[in-house]
Amino acid sequence: AIFIFKIPFIGSLLYIYMGMTVFICSVIGVELFISALSYTQQQAILGSFIFMAPSVLLSGYATPIENMPQWLQTFTYLNPLRFYLVIAKGVFLKDMPFSIVLSNMIPMAIVAIFTLTFSTWFYKGKGFHPLTPAKGRWPSKHPVPKLRHFFSMFQIGFLQHQQEEWILD
Repeated sequence: AIFIFKIPFIGSLLYIYMGMTVFICSVIGVELFISALSYTQQQAILGSFIFMAPSVLLSGYATPIENMPQWLQTFTYLNPLRFYLVIAKGVFLKDMPFSIVLSNMIPMAIVAIFTLTFSTWFYKGKGFHPLTPAKGRWPSKHPVPKLRHFFSMFQIGFLQHQQEEWILD
């Protein structure tokens, strides 16, 4: 934008790098969380697409958030892209002060901490191949299989005979 469109960069480069780092951590956390709940790579890719397409639409990039219905505006608070766009536009064009940058980084950091923590927890319980459970059953003390089964009901590509096994268990 600076070199091609000749838009001047007014804000602090440090602020935009800080916001970008927190944003990348939150998006990686969401994608790892989706991957932890998936059985196959196909389910993980489909889950990522199901998250990212509405994420861009609900970020305020194409349509202002204020013009969305009130019930839809509440879902945008879970979207890290919403907060990063405020930081990027504000720092790049308006020299946004650090207090506003920080107030937009905190929700992204909460999403990053939550999703990275739970995806790590789910991966620790994933010590076996997900399509061949040991002795036909999942370990009963870990919540990952139940969550993965719930997640897999909405995915394409899960084998029918295995889905019947999980429903019968």
